[in-house]
Amino acid sequence: MNEVSKEILFEKFEIIECLKKDAQAAVYLADHIYLGKKIILKSLDTKKIFDDSVIDRFKREAKLLAKLDHPHIIKVLDFGMYGDFFYISFEYFESQNLREFLKGKSLTIEDKEKLFVQILLGLRFAHSNKIVHRDIKPENVLVDDSLHLKISDFGLALIQDDAFETSKYSIVGTPCYMSPEQVNGAKLTIQSDLFSVGSLGYELFTEKNLFLGNDVAQTINNVINFNSALVDPHVENLPENIKSVIKKLLKKNLNDRIKSADEALAFFNVDLQQTNTITFQKVNEPNKKRKTAVLLSSAAIFIVLVLLISFNFGNKSEQQIEETVPSETGINNTNNEPGIQQLQTSEENQSNQLESSKGTENAADFPSENKPVLSAAENINKPAKVIEYGKLSVECLPWADVYINNKKIDTTPIDSLLTFTTGEYSIKLLHPDYPEYNGSVLIEKNKTTAVKIHLESLVGYFKCNVFPWGEIYVDNKFLGQTPLNNLFKLKKGNHQIEIKNPSFEDYKDSFNIKGLDTVEINFNFSDRKFSIAENN
Repeated sequence: MNEVSKEILFEKFEIIECLKKDAQAAVYLADHIYLGKKIILKSLDTKKIFDDSVIDRFKREAKLLAKLDHPHIIKVLDFGMYGDFFYISFEYFESQNLREFLKGKSLTIEDKEKLFVQILLGLRFAHSNKIVHRDIKPENVLVDDSLHLKISDFGLALIQDDAFETSKYSIVGTPCYMSPEQVNGAKLTIQSDLFSVGSLGYELFTEKNLFLGNDVAQTINNVINFNSALVDPHVENLPENIKSVIKKLLKKNLNDRIKSADEALAFFNVDLQQTNTITFQKVNEPNKKRKTAVLLSSAAIFIVLVLLISFNFGNKSEQQIEETVPSETGINNTNNEPGIQQLQTSEENQSNQLESSKGTENAADFPSENKPVLSAAENINKPAKVIEYGKLSVECLPWADVYINNKKIDTTPIDSLLTFTTGEYSIKLLHPDYPEYNGSVLIEKNKTTAVKIHLESLVGYFKCNVFPWGEIYVDNKFLGQTPLNNLFKLKKGNHQIEIKNPSFEDYKDSFNIKGLDTVEINFNFSDRKFSIAENN
């Protein structure tokens, strides 16, 4: 971290330390001169944001988050404009995130229950203000030595009344804590948060994560194919109230899931008329790394500055900017299960897969912000009498080469908005490991059209079991010899399968893949019985 001495920002913040800084935003530990206390300060250079509507939305969200004044939520202290900079300050809470806090500690069931109740109390207040957090996970839950807990990072928060829907191609949140409806891009409600709390609670009490796979795709597939009944055997030894609330929070069907934080808190005999917070005895910590952990936990709220403008909901048109904050590596779990203490390394690997797989080739003539890259006249018979312009933002995970009217423009992620004359254009996204995406976009005058595609939505998964064994060919491509240890990714549509064993006659058949489904094929050479099971 960079040390900054006696620097005053915005005439009221004395900088103690710079935690993170890039071309668009910065995060500081600072003293608020007028409040006389340490705070976390974030600043955003609005000159680097090319769409005024993004700034307007950011201000609206900041005002909303400032209303969340609760003992179990990190407090927004103030915000405003200074020159070209928008700034926002948060309370400084000397703490660690839940994952770091649990390292080296053996908490009792009672202590874990107290932590869990505080999460529910914080969410109860947010939900009463019609705010859905959308990213509940251990890294966004801060705990101090006295077991006092605060929820942080409402940067992905959604106003429930806005009734936005996340694009089915967009992943907003952390996959191994997301609800099935969140993964599927359905409308989000407070019940989505409650499912995430159930997933976190399951991990807190069992030290295992329900959904974490070897990569993002497998994790998403685990969430989509989740069977609520799988929870039962792993929570049987927990106290009855904890067992019951976890099982009901993790119901896949919304009609069966707990409807509110109040309903969940009823399992813990919390007096909601009298209790907004609960306090506890200090927990001894065998190995302290206080300053670094506290600063990293606080810096995690940095996403409020950037992720508020990273995602568009429904038909909202915004520039999309993505920032990540580095986190420390988790420790190994002696049971070799991905519990809270171990999970972070796997999450980081999944995040890194999205970055490291990105292509390095760039277009030779990348367009400037104010220079049109193509003319819409290529698409229409009669040129427009008046030339008018609009903008296009393209976001594609994990990455893709972007072609407009069959001309390569760039490779995602694309930092700037693209400028086009108004009209309709074809768009093509190419990635070597995914099927080609083709679509069209309409560029409108003085508007930003956003395209957000998750290439995982174009594929499904395949597994095959053969008795006694077999060589598996799909679409004339050899996949391997059973038993197959991995799921295979296949594009949506019909596929031909051929199964070979030198002791038997070859077998051929066909099957269909639907997006994000897992198709499991079972075949017995002895009776030639072939069956297909689909896990939705």
